[in-house]
Amino acid sequence: MNEVRSMNAEEARFRIGCMKRICVFCGSSQGSRPEYRAAAEQMAAELVRRNIRLVYGGGNVGVTGVIADSVLRAGGEAPCKAVR
Repeated sequence: MNEVRSMNAEEARFRIGCMKRICVFCGSSQGSRPEYRAAAEQMAAELVRRNIRLVYGGGNVGVTGVIADSVLRAGGEAPCKAVR
């Protein structure tokens, strides 16, 4: 028989902070403001720092491409999960 028990507060906080992957859906354009590219690069750096894998649809252009390329350049993981 499976034992069912509730998590204590410490276990709950640990599980909440254990994100392993994040999926992004961004535009196919880099936009008209350089801040978009900079924000994408900062997000990528933070994902790599936290050891969070990037999941994206396979686009290599626009903001999605900036995030994916930046993650890969920084040594992170960005497996493509293209929907066909």
